[in-house]
Amino acid sequence: MKILQIAHPNVPVMGITGGYGGLEEVVVTLDNAYTRLGHQSFVVASSDSELNGTLLPTIKSLYGPGNGHMKANLKHIGEGFQEHSKRALEHIRKIKPDIIHDHTGYHPDRSFSEKLFDVKKGLRTPGEIASEKFPPILNTIHGYPNKENEKMYLGFPKLFAGKNIHFNAVSQFQRAIFRDILEIDFVVLNAVDVDSYIFGEKGKGYVFSMGSIYKGKGTHEAVNTALALDKKLILAGPYFHNVDYWKSEIASKIDRTELRVPTHQLKSLAEEFVESEDKVLYLGELGAAEKRIIYSGADAFYFPVTIDETFGLVSAEANASGVPVVSYLSGGVPEVILHGKTGYTVKKGDQNKFIHAASEVESLSRIDCRKWAKDHFDATRQAKNYLDIYMNLIEK
Repeated sequence: MKILQIAHPNVPVMGITGGYGGLEEVVVTLDNAYTRLGHQSFVVASSDSELNGTLLPTIKSLYGPGNGHMKANLKHIGEGFQEHSKRALEHIRKIKPDIIHDHTGYHPDRSFSEKLFDVKKGLRTPGEIASEKFPPILNTIHGYPNKENEKMYLGFPKLFAGKNIHFNAVSQFQRAIFRDILEIDFVVLNAVDVDSYIFGEKGKGYVFSMGSIYKGKGTHEAVNTALALDKKLILAGPYFHNVDYWKSEIASKIDRTELRVPTHQLKSLAEEFVESEDKVLYLGELGAAEKRIIYSGADAFYFPVTIDETFGLVSAEANASGVPVVSYLSGGVPEVILHGKTGYTVKKGDQNKFIHAASEVESLSRIDCRKWAKDHFDATRQAKNYLDIYMNLIEK
């Protein structure tokens, strides 16, 4: 099968050396799985991306590697995405794929599917929209509506009515949110390449927390929990988009910062940190190889997220490494963490319960964590689920 995925142009999709966000991780995982399963895998992404399949380049990434969450000029983003979409369309016309998998979801001026069918966006002429035939399009919506952005989803049904486009959610939670807005045709849980994660038979004396650093992700609660339990914490992730939060809630509690540490030095750095007087070590953004090393040595992973995560990929990554997770009950979290087996989930915002769960979580079986990830979140399962959907849509 000839499969074409479309990624955002915000940051490069670094499928070989690593260094990307959750959406990019999903694209890379599928690209690798499709290639491994013998399919032709194409990915439309920024020109500074790198993949195991075939890269169909558009523009240089809008933010650049390592800066994916920096605030940027909205006009610049809009113009960049327009050019990204234009070149994506050129690639589609040339490659003629059997299926198009659009990961850009829906956001005014930042959705390829929207630009493809909305005559006001100027990607195609009215005549082209009326007559040009495309293979089926599967649009995975990686976000969800809230009070601030709900209105932007209301145009979905009318815009795509009668078009050969279908929608996919990454959790039952996400599907439920769209119940009164848009018909979600499929649910395919996200996945990780479990075999590529290093199984840590036992923790090395520190806990780990990684993700975009802002209040909704609960970074301050991860730090405070570690300090309350006298646990060494390794913290990773970007804070560029919320510098005020970093300065007021996090910076003063960081004892040591080490950025862009060579991969081969990370294990010894972690060992040195554990033996030191430092309590919190900040590593900045971690690439694919780097995060796997840190995961494997962690006693536990702290995920005190208070926003409604559609999935929570880091929890699956931690379990794949044999690491149990402590999390708030938020969004799709209950679909990822098996409470009492691969981690503990507690009432959102109750830090006392979170701290208590964190004090107990290291007693859980690391083997059970790995098995849960392998059985439920392995990349081959995800790829085959999508391949079944692709075939279904093609046959129809």
